[in-house]
Amino acid sequence: MRIVAGANWREWLRQAWPLRKQAVVQSFLSIGAEHKLFLADLALRGNVFTPIHERDPVEAHRAEGRRQLALETLAICNVDPMALWALIETKPRE
Repeated sequence: MRIVAGANWREWLRQAWPLRKQAVVQSFLSIGAEHKLFLADLALRGNVFTPIHERDPVEAHRAEGRRQLALETLAICNVDPMALWALIETKPRE
């Protein structure tokens, strides 16, 4: 299957995904095993550990979307957010 200029990418993804799903899942598991600092940063940027204090409802929805995406990514990577918090709290040796 190839992407053709102007093609409907959503239709392409729907057709191609079943062929690549296992490879993608393995990639997520690899990230979970090998890239904990990246995931810790994602969790911090996604407000996983802090409440959302946005006054503007649109900004609050965006912040919640970031949180949900971060949490879903951690779940697919099979990483416990609290294990990342322990990593964040650990001071690096100088």
